[in-house]
Amino acid sequence: MFTILIIEDSDYLRADIAEVLLLEGFNPLQAEDGLKGVDLAREHHPDLILCDINLPLLNGFGVAEALKGNVDTENIPFLLMTAATDLKSLPKEFDGRVLIKPFELSALLKIVKQYIP
Repeated sequence: MFTILIIEDSDYLRADIAEVLLLEGFNPLQAEDGLKGVDLAREHHPDLILCDINLPLLNGFGVAEALKGNVDTENIPFLLMTAATDLKSLPKEFDGRVLIKPFELSALLKIVKQYIP
């Protein structure tokens, strides 16, 4: 089963995303902060990570950096979620891999399905 890790501090949004993914046949894992997200990624090696930028304890960039430095997690596809509209300041490595909040859950599914082998 395709496992997706959702790292999002909004309980409401995280639960909504997880519910939609579950209904579509995915296995969603959930973390409410960056440190828990890193721990879950290292433990479960998900197939895809959806990560908010503004998180408690460790932001989305810190999560990406921590996972990039680990041979078991460095190749996991990583999508950022943000409410920011000015994406010029984002590192180039995230070009085309950012979901602007609020987003339609159908748009999220369309993007997620691009990563299914």
